[in-house]
Amino acid sequence: MPKLEFTAREATTHKAIIVSLDLEGFSKFCNQPEPAVAVTVPNLLKRVFDTLNGFLSKTRDEGKFSLRTFKFGDDERLPVPAFNKFTGDGALMGWIREPEERFPQDFCNLVVDTMRRFQNELSEQLPIWEKEWQIQKVPKKVRVGVATGIVFGLKVPNSIPSWYDPFDYTGYCINLAVRLQSYCPRLGFLVHGNYAQPENQAAAAEAIRHIGSPAVPFLVERLSEARWKQFTRELQKWQETQGSAVSAAGRPRNPRGEALAALDALGAEASGALPALEKLLHETPPDPSALYVIARMGPAGIPVLAKYRNSDVRILRLEANICMEMIASHSEILYPKIPVGPDAASFNRRISEFNLQVIHAASLEYRTEHPEMNFPSNADVTLPPSIPMPVQ
Repeated sequence: MPKLEFTAREATTHKAIIVSLDLEGFSKFCNQPEPAVAVTVPNLLKRVFDTLNGFLSKTRDEGKFSLRTFKFGDDERLPVPAFNKFTGDGALMGWIREPEERFPQDFCNLVVDTMRRFQNELSEQLPIWEKEWQIQKVPKKVRVGVATGIVFGLKVPNSIPSWYDPFDYTGYCINLAVRLQSYCPRLGFLVHGNYAQPENQAAAAEAIRHIGSPAVPFLVERLSEARWKQFTRELQKWQETQGSAVSAAGRPRNPRGEALAALDALGAEASGALPALEKLLHETPPDPSALYVIARMGPAGIPVLAKYRNSDVRILRLEANICMEMIASHSEILYPKIPVGPDAASFNRRISEFNLQVIHAASLEYRTEHPEMNFPSNADVTLPPSIPMPVQ
């Protein structure tokens, strides 16, 4: 086999959607002493990738694939990725574009939907194959991680410069997909575009719900104080470069804001994050969204809310009492009429409504404490029909 060599020539830069997948339990299966394993392994891998290829188009992705609509049962399947790499018990796959090009949302949805259907099909077939081969410990599921971002194309020495055929790719986007695959035994994230846009928030929320509770450790790490301080430093530097311009271009991503939105989407399945969320209440100032997310967890969050109903910290006391009232009244702010999908009230929208309730309660409390002050009695505390979407 040739040595691994790369040219020192400047790498080409690309936008990519990366999928990392592997068979959970493959190592235990291979470590069995049975002689039949040597016969079964190639058969297993052949069937796994035959199944995957059955969900892909016969057309190789050339960066020009445009999908306007996708309907189940038609021939508009996901094109074969331009970057395809076997990893021993799985694969790395990449759909590559020019660095300034955006993937259409329909294409992103198709990638996630294809991986989900492949995952579900394999989960049904693996136990059948195990019985057919009469061997134990055949992997029962495939883990999938999905990420998007910038990758860098590497080439071998003496190769002809070309945009089309880098020898390999590297970049944080690839590492993230692999990490997500390791964290999430069901389905990894699709991290695409500006998270603050409603359609992308809905897509992200749908993806995180398919992951379920295994995503919690990854999300908890993104809540940390160290992460928050790093974000505030990056945000400050970004603001200094903007001058008087008002623009979200290049704005650093808020890992805590994204993690809180993801935990909100998980609801009761996020109860494992309660200790980390309670830590946010001891910051100065306390995180204004933490108690709302705790309330979204249902019965598991009620003891925490009850503990802060008489807190000496005014904001925590007000928020805890409002959350308990919303639970009792089944408020739409906490339990939206449309809970999922693109038409559901976004996390940002609901947090904005919650914050208005807190402001109103603080105003009422202040009036009670200061009866000598004259305040207007008709203050409007409702949101307009549409509000600018805050940038996470």
